[in-house]
Amino acid sequence: MLKIIALALCSFLTLTAIGQTSITLDNPNFDQDILLEGGFTSTITGWTATSASGIFNPTETHYPTEDGSRENVGYTNNGSLIQVTDELLAANTLYTLNLEVGHRADSPQAPFTVRFVANGLVLAQVGGYTIDAGAWRSVQLNLSTSPAHPIGYPLEIHLISTNNQSHYDNISLSRGEASTPGGGGQGVPIITSNTTLNVPAQYADINAALDSLEGVLISTKAIVTIQVADGTYTNLDTIVVDHLNGKQIQILGNPGNAAAVSFSFTGEVDGFQINSSNLGLLDGFTLVGDNLKGYGIYANAGSHVTLGSAISVSNFEHGVYAFDNSSIFARGINASNNLGQGIMASNNANIDCQGATANNNSSNIAAINNSFIDASNTTTLNGFRGLNAWMNSTIFGSGATVQGNTIGVLSNDGCHIHIGGGAISGNATNYAPLVNTVGQSNSYIYKY
Repeated sequence: MLKIIALALCSFLTLTAIGQTSITLDNPNFDQDILLEGGFTSTITGWTATSASGIFNPTETHYPTEDGSRENVGYTNNGSLIQVTDELLAANTLYTLNLEVGHRADSPQAPFTVRFVANGLVLAQVGGYTIDAGAWRSVQLNLSTSPAHPIGYPLEIHLISTNNQSHYDNISLSRGEASTPGGGGQGVPIITSNTTLNVPAQYADINAALDSLEGVLISTKAIVTIQVADGTYTNLDTIVVDHLNGKQIQILGNPGNAAAVSFSFTGEVDGFQINSSNLGLLDGFTLVGDNLKGYGIYANAGSHVTLGSAISVSNFEHGVYAFDNSSIFARGINASNNLGQGIMASNNANIDCQGATANNNSSNIAAINNSFIDASNTTTLNGFRGLNAWMNSTIFGSGATVQGNTIGVLSNDGCHIHIGGGAISGNATNYAPLVNTVGQSNSYIYKY
């Protein structure tokens, strides 16, 4: 049973407040740093930029109706801008954030999200608006607090986009006493103590359990466990995790025996898909795809996922896949017999899969496009490639066993692979290029 208390939270409605007072922000218009027209930088006064984010001085090309008159704007490009304000969160208070969000004319619109965060807890967010190319839209985010919120912690502003670039300008923050203290918005529950949701005893499947958490906040002091009973579950659809507080959610089968909880997915679907979110723990499952389609575990758009060691993924197109600034902690897992990559990080992603097993995949372990994988002490057998790095990526493979592959260790396009110890032998080609020799586009395999 959920143990909850009521919160008042509103991200989309305009609320009224008594005695609205402006809160000072640092560099709210991004104009404290001087840029020439068309210039950009990732160093911003008063803000922390993650990934490809910063400030930009747009030109008439980007916003034709403004004739280049707008000065600096903030931008996020598969990243975020964060300001930790001096405002300490107070109870029974209405916080209102106003800003403009822009869609540059020469690029597709990026999905954007504006959030209030305190003590690691996402308190409110807004996004999803359509903005015409070359135009700006006013956006408002409201948060009405109660004593159940993380009172006394600094209020943070997070500006986030995925896939393409979003722009931000003219940001203001104010506070006032809500017209109904702790109210004036929608009553939203918060889970404040550890809670278990049982599948299938209470919920038909994991998606149903996750749906029950929609619109519910989870305190940083609480863990929600979705516990799946032993059994074989067939004809499954993608399990989507996109909760604001996904870091506080764990999904467990049988961590002592992954084979005891078997999931078979039907059609060209993913197994677990984590989108612009976090997942605190996934453990104790055997995941089987449908004739080499979909991705077994897919973290996308800045997501962060922790896998326990009792995870087995097979018969998908790709087994475990971190993409687009995402990260997966996957020590000791098994990702074998997949069509493409067993374990893959792509597009500024990273994976820690120390001690994992990845056999009989096209590429058993692959880092692609500015990504990083720690594959120390892994076992990669009988694939086309054992350890494979493409396009300015890096793999650590100390202590790895790489045998029976067409190419054991392959580094190209300016990549670096570091190996030492372990057993790299019995492959048709053990190393490409040869160890400690410069290869194509300055790629290199370091052997210690």
